[in-house]
Amino acid sequence: MQNRITVAVTAYNNEDSIEAALKSALGQSMPGVEVIVVNDCSGDGTEEVIAAVSQQHPELRVLSTNENSGSAAAPRNLAIANARSPYITFLDGDDVLDRNACLNLFGNAVDSDADIVTAHMVRKKVSSGAESGWHRWLFKSSRTLKSADELPDLVYDSTSTAKAYKLEFLHENNLEFPVGKYFEDNNFSQRAYSLAKTIRMIPDLVYYWLVYPAEERLTITADWTNLQAYEDRIEAFFAGYRAYQSVGEHKIANKLLEKTLKHDIWLFIDAARNAGDLKTFMQLWRAAEPVTNLATDDVLREIPLKQRAKVAALRLGDLEAFDVANNIGVKGTAKHGKITDGIWLAPGWESKDLLEAGVDRWLFVETAVSSLPEIRRNRWHHQCVDVKSVAGGIELSGFTTGEFQQFAEGQPIQVIARLALQGGEWSQACLGEVTEILGTEVYWKFRIDRLLEDSGLRNAAWDLSLTLAQEQLTVTQKIAGYKGFKKVAFSIGSFSIKSAPLDRFAIALGKGGNLFMRRWSRDLPAGLGTRVVSTLSRGESKARGKVLSGVSKDEQLKLAGKISRALPLQKKLVVFESHMGKQFSDSPRAIYEELKKKHPDWNFVWSFSSRNFDNGCTEDVVVRHSLAYIRLLSRAEVVVDNQGFPTYYNRRSDQLYLQTWHGVPLKTMGRDSAKKRNSGELHQIKKSVDNWSVTFSPSSYYQRHLNEAMLFDGPTISANLPRNDVLLTADKQSRSRVLTQLGLPLDKKYVLWAPTFREQPSKAAGHPERLLDVKKLMRQLPDDVVLLIRGHYLNAGTNDRNSQLRVVDVNDVQEISALYLAADVLITDFSSVMFDFALTRKPIVIYAPDYEDYRDTQRGLNFDLSSRAPGAFITLQDDLAETLLSSLDREQVVTEAYEDFIRDFCGEVDADGAAKAVEYIEEWRK
Repeated sequence: MQNRITVAVTAYNNEDSIEAALKSALGQSMPGVEVIVVNDCSGDGTEEVIAAVSQQHPELRVLSTNENSGSAAAPRNLAIANARSPYITFLDGDDVLDRNACLNLFGNAVDSDADIVTAHMVRKKVSSGAESGWHRWLFKSSRTLKSADELPDLVYDSTSTAKAYKLEFLHENNLEFPVGKYFEDNNFSQRAYSLAKTIRMIPDLVYYWLVYPAEERLTITADWTNLQAYEDRIEAFFAGYRAYQSVGEHKIANKLLEKTLKHDIWLFIDAARNAGDLKTFMQLWRAAEPVTNLATDDVLREIPLKQRAKVAALRLGDLEAFDVANNIGVKGTAKHGKITDGIWLAPGWESKDLLEAGVDRWLFVETAVSSLPEIRRNRWHHQCVDVKSVAGGIELSGFTTGEFQQFAEGQPIQVIARLALQGGEWSQACLGEVTEILGTEVYWKFRIDRLLEDSGLRNAAWDLSLTLAQEQLTVTQKIAGYKGFKKVAFSIGSFSIKSAPLDRFAIALGKGGNLFMRRWSRDLPAGLGTRVVSTLSRGESKARGKVLSGVSKDEQLKLAGKISRALPLQKKLVVFESHMGKQFSDSPRAIYEELKKKHPDWNFVWSFSSRNFDNGCTEDVVVRHSLAYIRLLSRAEVVVDNQGFPTYYNRRSDQLYLQTWHGVPLKTMGRDSAKKRNSGELHQIKKSVDNWSVTFSPSSYYQRHLNEAMLFDGPTISANLPRNDVLLTADKQSRSRVLTQLGLPLDKKYVLWAPTFREQPSKAAGHPERLLDVKKLMRQLPDDVVLLIRGHYLNAGTNDRNSQLRVVDVNDVQEISALYLAADVLITDFSSVMFDFALTRKPIVIYAPDYEDYRDTQRGLNFDLSSRAPGAFITLQDDLAETLLSSLDREQVVTEAYEDFIRDFCGEVDADGAAKAVEYIEEWRK
């Protein structure tokens, strides 16, 4: 059979492993595999092992070099020159191939006519068998690239193994491995990627990279004392960088530079500094310095401050500053410099004006994340540095640092620790404080001195997390313990008489290195009471579980609600919920903040649909649809919501339910619905709405098309929706402040696209990406225009993030009002966002490609949007770019038609919605 693919095996002193490598190549599941082994003048028994395998497999081709080349370069070049197949793949003599490696590589190469096929590789530790994927994130799915510039992250795939190369491609471009050089793989693979016309990536596992303990096999390329290896690594970088630049692939060239500045140049430099070898340290820096000279401002924005500060220190010849910079983000109490005028300064650097010219460009501190999607995924770290028992509880202190993003100077930062009982329904908040800001690190402390959970169960465990919140910037992570951490025991108060005098707790270190809290009983005899209570509690829980085992969750919740409504009301307890527990936002949040300001002694609880709270909520929270949730709803004095509580909730007569709703309705609702509700459906709506005690009525239009349409005839609050207070109080600095907090550059123009929910996603316009060709639109708009995409929370579609990196997914922003302040223009269709955005007096473009279908067959509209639109109304994307360009030239729209729109549909426009809601609650309680 004609050869299809050649496996080129390189061998040098692989006596113990070469047989396994050869058999993995010879035992491929696919026929037509040529196997060549090149012995690079081995000095052990490798040659004899190869001869023995060759006797069993006469098809094995054995080649030899004339002298040892010192690397795999010469053997691989010899295999390239002698291969008899259209494709070749490389295998090192101490690794093995997956049985289907050639089948997957060859099949994809032929199907896509690829110059290079690259696949998944696993690093496997020989000592333990533990496996880890080699840049697994690159190989999540199959894809075909027409140039490496389409995927700059290819620079991380720097090995020549786990790939198949078209021989014709290698010969035409004279691609060979550099002989006599270390890091020949990096050199070869980057040059090959730069020249390839088609690159195929597949998720299939094809290669096992066997990793031996360092004491057994210390590779030359890992030896920091080998200056030649380091210089060759730098030379390999330049070979790849220049290759990409020469063919116009600038994105991947910059990504390679970024990777090298972040990681590669520091491996040997840091090792030499740690070893105190100053001579080698300076030799390595001189070799690396030419790489730093290539850094543009755009590349520097992608490099963490730690690495940039180290370069600046070396350029100034300040080794003490280098050591300080090298500790940025490392646990401990060392001073990590200071930030002045947005520049990081090491101790002794009094002012940026005293630094050498050009050094300050390496020292800027981002107070917010870049708008690039990959940078918006900032990596944060909460590091504990001290845990100590105090009177009535325990105190934890530490610091927080981020890889790219930093908190802004001069603005308050909230510190909220959370205790969440593992498997429980509560998450309890413990407020802390910021104690100091040193350089890029925020230092904090908090106390745990209360506990809501009262089961008394021994060995109960609580997850411990920490949130830092500064306006739109919210960071929630678990807290990492420090090296040598020992369990710290303490006692705290509890509202439960059965556990308060008996509990003993401790902060301990979990398997993942994060802290958690656990309850232990005291030693006998003092702990006898705790053991008894714990035993009784477990028996009670077990018995209750048996009773309820045959009862549905819905019936359990109804029963719990009925029992709780018979219990006394809990005065000053207020439960809040927004968008069915999905957000900490909207009018409920505005009312909560106003109510907390006036009545800080009240008890507030927020409901969320899960226990993953990365939203800045500083209160205790409860999981929606839990037994604790219905008990709280049934006993709270006041409940506030913007959509609707579950059907098993029934308001008690002595309870206030404030329904804010979530916007002015354009779409028909309730009895007005275009779907013509039957009597049963209307009865269900009426039953739910009967729970409402009071709601808002900002305009006569709102009163008619929401309150009356939803069959509500109770009292109303004549005021603007509370969520819009922030829009009506915004000043000229609001936009800049919000952009900074959102991590968006101030010098851009922003278009917010916020389409509404589609109930029929199967239709052509059912998802946002089907409504709008984002790539086409961005090609038609200037480079300084950025598109912010905000899908409806019920139906947010996927978005194209690669349109010249000018498209930003902002679905993770809790408060949409922040996006209104940030945007220069709004694009929407049938969403109520148009009514809120209109209060800013900024341009609105109604883009409704499915207008007639939506109006006639889906939800129906309360008025003719095409004639009453507050701005341009278009149905064709071809008209969108020109309309946006015209709108972006105007700062505000104050036409008579626009003002009529605000008056007729928005109604009251005073910034007092939250205040009037609080006044109503206060009056109701009298």
